[in-house]
Amino acid sequence: MIAPTHAPHAGDIFSINLLGQPVIVLNSVKAAKDLLDKRSAIYSDRFKSTVVPLIGWDWNVALMGYGPQWRQTRRAFHEHFHPGAVKQYEPSQLSGARKYIMRLLTNPENFVQDLRYDLGATILEVSYGIKAQGRNDRYIAIGERAVEGPNEALVLGALWVEFLPFLRHLPPWFPGASYQRRAARWRADAMALKHVPFTTAIEDFRDGKGTWSLASEILHREYQVGGGSSTGTEELAQNVAAVTYGAGADTSFSTLQTFFLAMALHPDVQRKAQAELDAVIGPMRLPDFEDQKSLPYIQAIVKEAISHDSQTYPEPDVFNPDRFFSECRWDHNLPDPGDYAFGFGRRACPGRHFALASIYVYVASVLHVFNIVPKQDARGNPVEIKPDMISGVVTYPTKFECDIRPRSQEAEALIRLCA
Repeated sequence: MIAPTHAPHAGDIFSINLLGQPVIVLNSVKAAKDLLDKRSAIYSDRFKSTVVPLIGWDWNVALMGYGPQWRQTRRAFHEHFHPGAVKQYEPSQLSGARKYIMRLLTNPENFVQDLRYDLGATILEVSYGIKAQGRNDRYIAIGERAVEGPNEALVLGALWVEFLPFLRHLPPWFPGASYQRRAARWRADAMALKHVPFTTAIEDFRDGKGTWSLASEILHREYQVGGGSSTGTEELAQNVAAVTYGAGADTSFSTLQTFFLAMALHPDVQRKAQAELDAVIGPMRLPDFEDQKSLPYIQAIVKEAISHDSQTYPEPDVFNPDRFFSECRWDHNLPDPGDYAFGFGRRACPGRHFALASIYVYVASVLHVFNIVPKQDARGNPVEIKPDMISGVVTYPTKFECDIRPRSQEAEALIRLCA
């Protein structure tokens, strides 16, 4: 595992013991790269978990052991999410961002729930070709329920059965075995995520009613659905689509929630970003993907707040996108957090290019037309926002409130025109 913060007194590599199970901690980027990048042929396997199959997530490529199934699934991911391939998803991502800023305009108090919906709707369309049908969409609800299981169960030490496997044989009513009831619910949700949207998408595709999707592309282009496909082929398409949908929406949702928190706490950063957007984009249009290379400060915001390595990034607890610049130019001598934030070696997240594209277009779109500020109390004073986080497999900010207002009447008109 990678330590969540840099602990200077612990050493680059150390071990801890959890109920007899040794855990090796790689406490620096260098140690992780030395082992997981340079020696990936040795260190690409996964711990054989007791919990993962219990909660129904053993089909997830991130949790699979290293072997033929993992390599096949990983290869399929790479073919559809390498830097060149992800450009085909940009229209859906751009559409999702523009729908989201319209929702912010009409109901800014609902910014967290609408963010989850629009991110989920985009990835649902990419994965399955299914158009979401409003906030109560059944497929988005399936995805939201499904990620609860791994987020709770896979936190190290959350379930004793991971370290005491004999507990899985105890009946649910036995003291200490109550986790089995939760595991059964989590497994049912995981199976629904894997099978329900896939079944709809493939039935529609075969009937000629469906649209292109990741699931149909894997089956049609590579294995020719019309001529019959093997069970293994359908299993591959199910796994890739479900991981894309289940994991992709949740991680981007967490990151963009944190973006709103950071902007409310750092108005100086927000102003710099908006000055860059005004200079590059102007008042007559919204940002798109062609602008990305011309918006280095927006890219710096996306990269900031990732690592707590004080030896590489001075004052790591300070949100400071300016650290990536030297004399007004991008500092290429400073390590890029994107090189390690998504993991290492053969286990690096295969959807990282898609995720970064989504985060960029949402950040740029929101900041171009909105100001994000703390709420005010009855006396007009800013209400304090505490930047606390909820720990888990995916980390979220604790609930906070902020005011999200159009930057001008012209910005409001632009939202209505373009969204």
